[in-house]
Amino acid sequence: MDVRLEHIGKSYNHSKRPQHIFNNLSVTFPSQSFSVVFGKSGVGKSSLLNLIAGIDLPETGEIRVGAHEVSRMNDRERTLFRRRHIGFVYQSFNLIPVISVLDNVTLVAQIDGKARQDYTDRARTLLDRVELLHKVDEYPDKLSGGEQQRVAIVRALVNDPDVILCDEPTGNLDNRTGRRILEMIAELVREHHKTLIMVTHSLESKKWADHVYHVGNKTLTLS
Repeated sequence: MDVRLEHIGKSYNHSKRPQHIFNNLSVTFPSQSFSVVFGKSGVGKSSLLNLIAGIDLPETGEIRVGAHEVSRMNDRERTLFRRRHIGFVYQSFNLIPVISVLDNVTLVAQIDGKARQDYTDRARTLLDRVELLHKVDEYPDKLSGGEQQRVAIVRALVNDPDVILCDEPTGNLDNRTGRRILEMIAELVREHHKTLIMVTHSLESKKWADHVYHVGNKTLTLS
């Protein structure tokens, strides 16, 4: 599923004055590709992901994910769209500390009313793929940073979304662990034919990327 942003304008009020993040931004992230977006802090990398996911809306322009025109959806429609079509991997993992690894990765599927056997089997298969099947009953605080991020990757994939959005997924990890996480993300996304968009400062991610972009000057350019 491709992701298209057309003539996007976006600003935020900062100290009572609008701060323009994007001005007439147009870009297409191809279906089933690994796209990496670089840029300095504060130029709009996370804002870009929020727009694609429908967490935030543009002031001008259109956002389409496949046939879904995200920028025209209401709040409820965008929530359902995210639940069914978008997977997230965050820098800070965002695991729920009071539930097990298995419950963390299957929570969205549970909320979505899917058959328990289906999502449990898929979760166990993916956890085995990232070498964490033996940790299904553990709680997040018993895991290392690298293990927590592997759980987060499985959580992003378990509901079988079309698009994976990664926001600095290696930012809290050491270089060796970060390299392994990047490798796992690339392998799993390609195995499952997903569209991946990653914003990062990690230059090493270029090794796995199909397309590399830079965000700056209120727009996005292909390297």
